[in-house]
Amino acid sequence: MASDAIAAANGRWPEILAALAGLSDAELSDRHQPCPLCGGTDRYRFDDKDGSGSWFCNQCGGKDQRGGAGSGMDLLMRRQGWSFVEAARQVEAFLGLVPDGQDTRSGHSSNRSGKPWRMPEKPPADAPPPPLNRGATAQWAYRNGAGEVLFWIQRIRLRSGSKAFLHRVWLDGDWHRPSRRDAFTCDWPSPRPLYGLPGLGQRPEAPVLVVEGEGTADAAARLFPDHVVLTWANGSKAIAKADWTPLAGRSVALWPDADAAGVEAMDSLAALLHPLDCQLHWWPCRRTWPRAGTWLMPTGRPGRPRGSWRKQPSHGHPQRRVPMAATTPRQRRRHPGRQRPSSAWASMRMRTSTNPPAPAR
Repeated sequence: MASDAIAAANGRWPEILAALAGLSDAELSDRHQPCPLCGGTDRYRFDDKDGSGSWFCNQCGGKDQRGGAGSGMDLLMRRQGWSFVEAARQVEAFLGLVPDGQDTRSGHSSNRSGKPWRMPEKPPADAPPPPLNRGATAQWAYRNGAGEVLFWIQRIRLRSGSKAFLHRVWLDGDWHRPSRRDAFTCDWPSPRPLYGLPGLGQRPEAPVLVVEGEGTADAAARLFPDHVVLTWANGSKAIAKADWTPLAGRSVALWPDADAAGVEAMDSLAALLHPLDCQLHWWPCRRTWPRAGTWLMPTGRPGRPRGSWRKQPSHGHPQRRVPMAATTPRQRRRHPGRQRPSSAWASMRMRTSTNPPAPAR
């Protein structure tokens, strides 16, 4: 019962919120600091009165979320986007209150696999990174606002030449590697922290740049050191599973990948950020794709509306359309030098631009 979960959780909310909501020790201390739900600088504190997990935020606390206090259950529900019933069930599982015969470490079932979900553990501070083996070529650490590692994302090169991504989470004293043979799933629960999250607290006045992919984020961070560069886990279809609330009130530039899917992903993100009162800025990107043989590059001037593009000069002739690529043997004989720029080249040009996206005015 939910009432049993609340009673059993009394006095244990710090460890519950650390495990189930991913809050850091600093966020669970009774001092003024940024709110883990809505950001800010000193609007939040966790006082845990009478062991109830109570907290206060003068911006988003209270029943109407216009400022006030809340309970530990309120904080868990809002942090994870859970209903009261789901939050109570997770607390029961964490505290071992599930009746005999049920796995106390299991949560909701995965929609795709039907397997029970197992709550990942918080890794110890001195845990080494997971090994790069069995096809893993790169990995990135996802951290909470205090900089503590929560989980890793590994890129795996498959035998077919394609790539896949794995969540490496801490289970049973080691980094668990997911397998189809597992009787459970253990991906980090949503909403997941953003890649690069600690930078938001360390640089509260810096503009934010959001890109797609951890590798792209690392490259952009080197190119644009004045920006806090962020991305999210699991690609364009998992935008809604990330926790975007730390961006509330910030100046945010969205830089999509140079394809239709990338633009669509940033469109979805813009809809999620709009209620957070973010100052959104689109780095210019094509809205309609030109026919083959026409290549357009962004003007690079901040403040231009989305879709402001100019034609790429070709072979010293300004505003000249790049000719169609030679595809047949006869065309290749007649036009041996004719080529069409690839989308990969376009993406590289966009990502290595020396003109950083300016915040909205």
